[in-house]
This record gives sequence, C-alpha cells and structure tokens, in this order.
Amino acid sequence: MTLLERLKQPALDKLQLANIKYPAIISGIFEELENKEFYTEITFGIWTDIQTFTGAIHPSNIFTDNI
Repeated sequence: MTLLERLKQPALDKLQLANIKYPAIISGIFEELENKEFYTEITFGIWTDIQTFTGAIHPSNIFTDNI
C-alpha cells in the first residue's frame, strides 16, 4: 500500500486545495507518495513541503497505520 493510499482525508484535502495555486510542488509530493510505502522513505524536501501545506508535525499524524 502506497503512502498516497494511506494519506488521511484531511491532509489529502489540504494538498488538493494547495494544488490549485502550487501545481508543480503538489505534483512532486503526489509523485513521491505514489512511489513510497513507508514515511521513513520520504525525502526531507518533500516532507518540508507536506508540512507547509498540511501543518503536520510528524508523518504519523497524516498517514494511517500500515497494517
């Protein structure tokens, strides 16, 4: 299961809203989330962008458990 599939709805909504104004940045985020399975694999730059748009402090706040 990819990180995009595990992304919680509130975070997904915020990213989709940000996509209107920042499509290049958000497409990079979605591409990374489609290709990763664990949040420990996210690059620092992408995580910084995710934090900016979602307000998340830690990845466990925006992803469901991979069980």
